[in-house]
Amino acid sequence: MLNNVNYPGRRLYRAGVKTKIGFIERLNVSRKMNLKEQFFEAVSNGDLGSFDDLGVIVTLKELEQKFPTMDAGQISNFLPAATMTSGQSQASEQKFLFHLSGDAYRVHPDAIESYDSE
Repeated sequence: MLNNVNYPGRRLYRAGVKTKIGFIERLNVSRKMNLKEQFFEAVSNGDLGSFDDLGVIVTLKELEQKFPTMDAGQISNFLPAATMTSGQSQASEQKFLFHLSGDAYRVHPDAIESYDSE
């Protein structure tokens, strides 16, 4: 059954590496990080955003410069889509930014801590 499926570990399977663990490890190695994961990785490393007393501020322009090969539509929609609604104070899996003004957003400190602890 697996011989008919095209997946990243197919060559390993055909070569005799038929363990489930090997297949899962191969998938994890070959998986690309999505924009959110890349965003938090860059913020956590200090490669993206500017720091002030309240945390990290990221602008759309900085995001575009950091990820020039990403689709422009995906980047321009990322920050607004991750913005918490008015009155919301707790970060969630999908909402972890405060809109400051224009194209400036503050990353919720709990979201950074949560990402760093994973």
